[in-house]
Amino acid sequence: MPSPFPGMDPFIESQRWEGFHARMITALSDLLVPEIRPHYACDVEKYVFVISDEDEVRRHLVPDVHVASQSPTFEGSESTAVATLAPVVLTHVEPLEMEQPFLVIRTTDGRAIVAVIELLSPWNKSKKDGMAEYITKRYDYLHSSASVIEIDLLRGGTRLECKEPLPEGDYYAFVTRSGERPHVEVYWWSLADRLPK
Repeated sequence: MPSPFPGMDPFIESQRWEGFHARMITALSDLLVPEIRPHYACDVEKYVFVISDEDEVRRHLVPDVHVASQSPTFEGSESTAVATLAPVVLTHVEPLEMEQPFLVIRTTDGRAIVAVIELLSPWNKSKKDGMAEYITKRYDYLHSSASVIEIDLLRGGTRLECKEPLPEGDYYAFVTRSGERPHVEVYWWSLADRLPK
């Protein structure tokens, strides 16, 4: 018997999202490369989120390194009294690291970013603090010169908002083209539909 769900797996949200997310981003990249060559390149990049077990405070870190050319200098007197204290040895709460890949389309000549493609995750759609973190990142995207494509393949969680109500659908794609802000093209489809081109 053929699947009653020819499109998305309706149970993907309760399964291993990270594996699906990584495979989907790679598949999107593989599909895009032949379409955008030779003027553009598609790079898979990652954000790293640190999640604390204790209070579930989540922070977004950009995995880069800063190397200073000289030692920092501090204002104040050259002779400073230092108190010697005996330390108390405690144990760190080990945070969990979660990587979230996304796609960046760049020009091949100057490597300028022309588009960013995000596949929204359950964390991005979590009202607790994941959504706030994503909206901050999204704000930066929307105030750049890049086009922004956001794909929402999750029926649960908080939807991205527009001033007008969204059309009725199970899945959405939001396309915000550079130079056409604040307008966004919204594509939607139902559980029974295949993923549109």
